[in-house]
Amino acid sequence: MSLVHGLPDKKIKRYTGISIRALKRLLSSCATSRMNSVGMSLLGMLLSQSYVGWVTQLIVDIKQRRRFIATSMLQQLRHQTWFNDVTAMGMVSSHPAACNALCKLLNGDTRDVDLAYIREHASAVLQCSTVQYLKGAQLRGAFLGEEGGSFSAFTGFFVDHHEPLQVLQTYMSRDRWSFGDLLNGHEFLILVPVPVPSSSDIDF
Repeated sequence: MSLVHGLPDKKIKRYTGISIRALKRLLSSCATSRMNSVGMSLLGMLLSQSYVGWVTQLIVDIKQRRRFIATSMLQQLRHQTWFNDVTAMGMVSSHPAACNALCKLLNGDTRDVDLAYIREHASAVLQCSTVQYLKGAQLRGAFLGEEGGSFSAFTGFFVDHHEPLQVLQTYMSRDRWSFGDLLNGHEFLILVPVPVPSSSDIDF
């Protein structure tokens, strides 16, 4: 049976860039999974893992982008019961728009994100992940103290960065980017703390 009703597995593989077997393993280890499709087109896919809420896949069909689909999918995480116990949300992605969507989930953006928080906690958070490719990711650039280095991890996924690089240039030209350059085989590492609710927001 297809992972998305009515959508062939081979089309899912083309969008995600990973095998169906690997995708099923990710699904089994995630607290939340959601795929949206219209007809034979996969609009977007979201996988996440708690208690550091790792978004392990966030993909939107290139023809459906710039319609806030990724932002909308991420916002739905707030309504999951496990989200109440999450202390931070994390993502390793090569796409700036995906990184920005995660930052917006917690009322921020890719310009004003707390880089000191990411630098301090990235290594420990990766080591605690149950997703093997995250656990084995190698921190590079700014995480190693390189001046002007990118906030990235080497994941060994050498994929086509043509479209993400175009989007990255747009973010940089508008002064909306803080994570540096995108390098081959690397992905940006985003880690955003979940605000602790004030006492007035807590029901006793």
